[in-house]
Amino acid sequence: MLAKEKKTVKMGFELWKNSTEFAQLIVLTIFTPIGIGLTVLRFVAAYRGMRKPGLEDWMAVLAALFFMLTNLGALIAISILNGRQIAEEVAQSPLDYEHMRKWDIAALYFYFAHTLSVKLSVLALYYRIFSVNRPYRIWIYLLGAAQTVLFIIFCIFQALQCRPFNRYFDLSIPGTCTDEGTVIIGGETPNSLIDFAMVILAMFMIRPLQLSSAMKWRLRVLFGLGALVGIIGFIKIAITYSPSNLYAFSMVSIWTCVQMFVSLLCCCLPVLHPILPTAAFWSRFSSHMVSYMTFRRASGARTTTQSAKESSNGKGFHRTREPRLAAWEYLEDNSARGLSWPEATHQTDTYALREHNLRGAHSESHSILVERRFDVV
Repeated sequence: MLAKEKKTVKMGFELWKNSTEFAQLIVLTIFTPIGIGLTVLRFVAAYRGMRKPGLEDWMAVLAALFFMLTNLGALIAISILNGRQIAEEVAQSPLDYEHMRKWDIAALYFYFAHTLSVKLSVLALYYRIFSVNRPYRIWIYLLGAAQTVLFIIFCIFQALQCRPFNRYFDLSIPGTCTDEGTVIIGGETPNSLIDFAMVILAMFMIRPLQLSSAMKWRLRVLFGLGALVGIIGFIKIAITYSPSNLYAFSMVSIWTCVQMFVSLLCCCLPVLHPILPTAAFWSRFSSHMVSYMTFRRASGARTTTQSAKESSNGKGFHRTREPRLAAWEYLEDNSARGLSWPEATHQTDTYALREHNLRGAHSESHSILVERRFDVV
């Protein structure tokens, strides 16, 4: 046993040798902080919207916590594998296999807790908005109860996957284990069906709202992301039929991470409106960008024209120039017309205000003539 431990310690970082394990490392490392950031933004939006955090917000915090713990357990498990096949790990170091399976089963239980908390968060949001309608309220209670019962069933049956239980960590112990594909089918199928049921319920609740057609479609797309969570569940079922155990192990972990992240999006996006840019913001932003680019092109054309004039007379650089204000020139009739917003020249006679009848009642009263001339490019 000591020799095996020494051999394990001497192994360097070789995770990159296996493409699926390395892809799992990248995906989990990228999505984990983004998912946590979404939950933080949720509370920022609640603060800016002057809304006190409710049950759905605290359930989202639990969902983000279990999301992080699930990915952490998966990362530690593949770091123990370290690029090896599962059969190779069992042959080289049974102790490493035992440690890997412990982190694997811990990540599974964290995943079960994440699934429960994220769906209860969405259902709590449904309740806060649509609970005035009694049929909607009943369906919200039924779906929440169904997901809670599934969570309890998952936790019990996962512990009964291997008989005796310790065979899950040590294959040398006599006994039997239920096939991983069968376990995933039994868990993901009802889980995905509840996802679809929540999306259908949202579609029915959105339909009678007094909103514009465009706004209703935005809400349908937003809540319809839950259907993607259910579809990923069936993708995970298909992956378990791969002939390679290691490929199935890593790819299921990758799709589980994506599935949890999409569920966090469904949970957090509906309440992020106070911090999202409005249509007026994007309109002003595009207007400023167009104006800036037009000004840059016009400035470049004006600079090229002036340089050509100076080089033609041979002494243009000795001329005294008129003072400028903030890099703008007053344009005369013979000036180059290169600026997008030239200064407007004002031509008028000057009068004192006291010389005029301010009420404008006398037909022969003096007036002020203002002429504004623009050079438009």
